[in-house]
Amino acid sequence: MADETIEHAGQVQPEKPKTPDAEVEQATVKEVISFFEEVSTVEDEQRRQEREDLEFEGVSSWLPEHLASRAEHTDEATGRKVPARPALSVPMLDQPIQQVITEARQARLAITVKPKAGLANTKTAGHYKGLVRAIQVDSGATEVRLWSLERTVKAGRGAYLIRADFANDGDFDIDLIIERILNQDTVYWDVYAQNADRSDAERCLITDWMSEDERKRRWPLKPLVVPDGAFEHADDQWFQAETDQGQRRCRVATYYKVIHKEAILAHHPQTGPMLLSAMPPELQAAVVAKAPGTRTRTVDRRRVDIWIVDGSQVLEQHEWKGRYIPVIPTTGKEYNIRGKRSWKGMTCNSNDLVRAIQVI
Repeated sequence: MADETIEHAGQVQPEKPKTPDAEVEQATVKEVISFFEEVSTVEDEQRRQEREDLEFEGVSSWLPEHLASRAEHTDEATGRKVPARPALSVPMLDQPIQQVITEARQARLAITVKPKAGLANTKTAGHYKGLVRAIQVDSGATEVRLWSLERTVKAGRGAYLIRADFANDGDFDIDLIIERILNQDTVYWDVYAQNADRSDAERCLITDWMSEDERKRRWPLKPLVVPDGAFEHADDQWFQAETDQGQRRCRVATYYKVIHKEAILAHHPQTGPMLLSAMPPELQAAVVAKAPGTRTRTVDRRRVDIWIVDGSQVLEQHEWKGRYIPVIPTTGKEYNIRGKRSWKGMTCNSNDLVRAIQVI
């Protein structure tokens, strides 16, 4: 009779060894969470200022203590009831902000493509120019950019997204789509990037809250794995219970990372410049031997990988067909004081003045 192993309820089973793919996946999830926490910590003051500027311009310009002083209360000296006073919000900044946005709307900016070198010519440049214009028109690029610009004018920073998707359900054609980011506060850039357009950024993260049901619908083959007690903690960054709607939600993050790979660019009189690995064997040998007319140099072959993560596992992974992260930042006035970067819009330095006028 063969030996049988009986498992009892509550018995602690030995942990199964993780496969190499599972280890890589968990390392990616940890990297995303670490990057999210790092940027949140470094930019905490900047992001808090941006939220205050947006609330000042769009919600209410009154401070809580000022509203409390104007509410109905009993005078301590006389004991008489003092009626509530009105708290009017005068949109003093709305006109200058809309003036900037209107000027941008009327500018009618357009991309111009010109041939530069190699096999490029005017006909090819015109073809690419037509493709770019078609992408902009089909995506409604003007409204997308203005949405990003409006936040930049108010709070100092904004962003929009370039996304690739299938053109329709009848074929495998791919369209490029210029898409707005509804909540631009959820864009987290590499804190070490120095260029204004973030072209030197190595990483970028865009997060969004999603209901538990929607998360399961979109990735049915990836069961929701929630850490113990995560939905019960109100301060959990990735899993929360929606008390108002009575529905739980989780944060889904799109993580962009630049992958670098060195390659040898070679030049041979017969082929011109091309990768050494792509040359015929006889020409490779000539280049390696440093024959007359040949030369080499090391080049950086960049690519961008995209992961979609829900805080506990990788939901999707694919490669972006481009060299740069497809998130386009828009910036207002930038400061660098003692090595600390900050951004401001038109609202930041006007808050106190507007409040002083309204409180009088």
